[in-house]
Amino acid sequence: MSFSGIIGQERAAGILGKLWASGARPQFLLFLGLSGVGRKRGASAWAQALLCREPDPLDGACGRCPSCAQAAKGVHPDCVTVDLAYQEQRSGKGTSAQHLGVDTLRETVSMLRRRPFSGAHSVCIIDGAEDLTPAAQVALLKILEESPAHCHWLWVAVSEDRLLPTIVSRAGMKIYFQPLAEDALTVILTRQFGLSEERARRTARASHGSLEQAARMIEQGGLPDHQDDRAPGYSPHEAYNLSQRTARFKNAASARKEVAGFMDELEAGVLNLWRRRPTRGHFQKLEALLQARRQLDANVTPALVLERLLLAFDEKN
Repeated sequence: MSFSGIIGQERAAGILGKLWASGARPQFLLFLGLSGVGRKRGASAWAQALLCREPDPLDGACGRCPSCAQAAKGVHPDCVTVDLAYQEQRSGKGTSAQHLGVDTLRETVSMLRRRPFSGAHSVCIIDGAEDLTPAAQVALLKILEESPAHCHWLWVAVSEDRLLPTIVSRAGMKIYFQPLAEDALTVILTRQFGLSEERARRTARASHGSLEQAARMIEQGGLPDHQDDRAPGYSPHEAYNLSQRTARFKNAASARKEVAGFMDELEAGVLNLWRRRPTRGHFQKLEALLQARRQLDANVTPALVLERLLLAFDEKN
């Protein structure tokens, strides 16, 4: 996949193209943005460019060589994607862990230190870097500084605020991915899911710039009858039910993960509204979300974080 193939993220794709054309090959890049807006696609495009046998000097991977074919299928021997599913598969325990642990990263690092099988580079994509435990992030600090020249780290995360500052400071570049524009997401949905343009546009508008959320809505078969300027994803009844579920778990990782996902949807909607018509109320909601994330990271009871956040949202409506 070339950089120009990253649909709906022309600015991010342009930054990647300019970086590639300059000849710079940073060993550590951060791809930041909400889930489903193309950040992992951007990381994959950079990884494929590094692994390509005949890359374009301006647009990255050729998309035709054997290396590109392997990378596109996720089976390239010099590229590994680390996420919760990978950790579960490697551990063989059949558990559903909510954080990426030190042991998973140590094993991955040992794999990457060896010389590449088929080219000049080895690539590790960490998808959902905010799932790394603080201990795992600390363990990676020295590794990031002392990685062999052939090793490249591509971290995909929601926000740099959810990573250790010492990690963020070591990034060669941070590439930000904004919520997908309605027109771009409509095109993607018509091509990928075969929707009519009318339904694709309604779905794009309701998903607030996230392809992942749009796909979930299509799978569930439900669309709202109308759109307005209220922050989406906030149904008082659903939020109350979520609060009751998470209260039973208190500080359990599963509860934090569920509340964090709910906040991701709220944030996607508010950012979309901010882009269409910035207001002080939208800015205050984003501040409330940032504060809630900090509380969640500080191990405040997830149900309490959620209730405080929704109270703040009500005050700012």
